[in-house]
Amino acid sequence: MHHIEDPEQILPGGRFPAGTPEPVVLSRCGWVVANAQQSRNREVRPADSVSQKEEAALPLSPEDDSPRAAIFMEEYQFARSLSYDFGALANMFTEAFTGYFFPMNMTPEALANHWRLYHIDGARSLVMRDPEGTFVGMTLIGARGTRGWCGGFGIAPAFRGPGAGKRLAREMVETARASGLRSLQLEVLAQNEAARATYESAGLTVRRRVRTVEIAITALSDGAERGASQVATSAPLVAEDVLAAQPIWQQELASLLAMTTESAHVTESSGQRSSLVYVRSGALTRILAASVATSFTEQELVALLRQAAGDSSVIQLVNCPGSSSMLARCQALGFTEVYSQDEMYLAL
Repeated sequence: MHHIEDPEQILPGGRFPAGTPEPVVLSRCGWVVANAQQSRNREVRPADSVSQKEEAALPLSPEDDSPRAAIFMEEYQFARSLSYDFGALANMFTEAFTGYFFPMNMTPEALANHWRLYHIDGARSLVMRDPEGTFVGMTLIGARGTRGWCGGFGIAPAFRGPGAGKRLAREMVETARASGLRSLQLEVLAQNEAARATYESAGLTVRRRVRTVEIAITALSDGAERGASQVATSAPLVAEDVLAAQPIWQQELASLLAMTTESAHVTESSGQRSSLVYVRSGALTRILAASVATSFTEQELVALLRQAAGDSSVIQLVNCPGSSSMLARCQALGFTEVYSQDEMYLAL
């Protein structure tokens, strides 16, 4: 397999420069080809809907409704992402998310960190190309035990519309199932109806909605402190808060313990503890896990939020389940929604 050491080797559209060997790819039907030319010249298998002689006479346009068009769609090539380095994958990721709701400009360093935090498995993650070798799309799959998570799914702009997304979604599910995973989950922005329909076509269904809300620190009252402690996050503290919050994949214990986080917490005489686990980035503090005792007053909660925020001007509660009491309490304080996501799930 050829590893692309220089991201500049990938030309616009994901094409390889002349003379560059392409990585080994895996087709849906199970045979292996070394490059696009072999794919175009392959023998037509019995599962194909027309004979080899009929195939040659049919048009090649993927927009055509003819049987040949269906075969064209099935001839997409799939390579494990292990065939590429982070430079090439970052370029493809950025292209696949062009025009997304939030700007995406992935760097090799950021992608490597994404893999580390969320346990992305290169053997289960896929890069999709057309018969000419042009980059079409990609999907990143994380794995924890027998559970799987889609940590990135995108189609290059030139291929959006004629069914490439649904084809990639099917391959993602089939690869996850064949690799031994027993479930697959992901999050999709609530307003991204097209993506949600694509995932539904592969069998995933919406399990719950999670919301991210925020407030400017100046909009919070002064609060009343109750001797809160602020420390680097410890494993027992994170474990307890995470179990209470039933978080999405990115905020499970395995991810939080791989991050550099802090916590602010108060333990009452009764032993009840109220705590926030968070990360700071410039003017923004993001709460990733929260557990607040019912006896904790509004003023005490405000004081805890202010302590977590430090010098930040904005504080967010990130990906909080809609049924969470912490979400309700923050909304009562004046937090407003930034975005919502639907968590989708499929038992494999």
